[in-house]
Amino acid sequence: MKKFDDSTLLALTSLVYGFDKKVEWGLNERGVANFLRRTRVLDDSVSKLTQEQFLDFLRRLNNDETNGLVNPVIEAILKRICDIKEHQGSVRVHERALGRLNDLLCPEGLEIVLDGVTPILREIEPKLPARQRPSAQTVPSPGFSNLVKDPRLAEMLVSRWEEAQKCIQAQAHLSAVIMMGSILECVLLAKATASEREALEAMRTSEEIKDKSKIIEKWGLSELILVASTARWIKKPMKDFSDHIRQYRNLVHPSNQLKADLDVNSRICELCWLVVQEVVSGILSSK
Repeated sequence: MKKFDDSTLLALTSLVYGFDKKVEWGLNERGVANFLRRTRVLDDSVSKLTQEQFLDFLRRLNNDETNGLVNPVIEAILKRICDIKEHQGSVRVHERALGRLNDLLCPEGLEIVLDGVTPILREIEPKLPARQRPSAQTVPSPGFSNLVKDPRLAEMLVSRWEEAQKCIQAQAHLSAVIMMGSILECVLLAKATASEREALEAMRTSEEIKDKSKIIEKWGLSELILVASTARWIKKPMKDFSDHIRQYRNLVHPSNQLKADLDVNSRICELCWLVVQEVVSGILSSK
């Protein structure tokens, strides 16, 4: 049985929850539970699934030893994503979902093909996706100066935004994610400073933050993400994905990377870039 790379499971989670901008499809937490019931792999006792719960579910399935090409429950999920009925008969959305899913599967040596309208999973030679990825296109820097009042700091953020994309295009994936993490931390800190009363209240009420004595300037990325989620500056799924960026950003220390036994590949890098764009845009547009 094939075991999926963890980055593939993370990208699959991103696709299902609607964070993959190349597909006009995605589900909220209740929608994912209903999707799994339509796939016949979840009973009625579960009303919703967070992004972390879904990812943990995939990881447990991936570690199970079963017969077949891949774990049968994961196979059923993959096929359901490519079922025209799942997309309410929309051929365009169906084709985009199928194409994007095959982009994720082909490096694993797998692809979904259609027998009429029935999705079939088959084994192929591992290969790179055929289509050019939009991540190679330059994304203009957002209006950092609207939030960051120090013009020199705002200029640094613009420079890092551009440098992150140069790293992506050069396939320097770890360097890109480290740069993204620094942007995320700076923007969240600027928002907390600008909305101090709201930030301190979120710190006080958050059940996940244990040390509530720190001043804002001493908050790390982990605390900033939790505060941003509690204050509802970012949505819960974005909080979960932002925490993944924090973990990958911490691989700047070789000892952390050795201990975690993690690598940053193109799929992880691409997903992190999508999340950073979404979070930064949300923060800059929030009141």
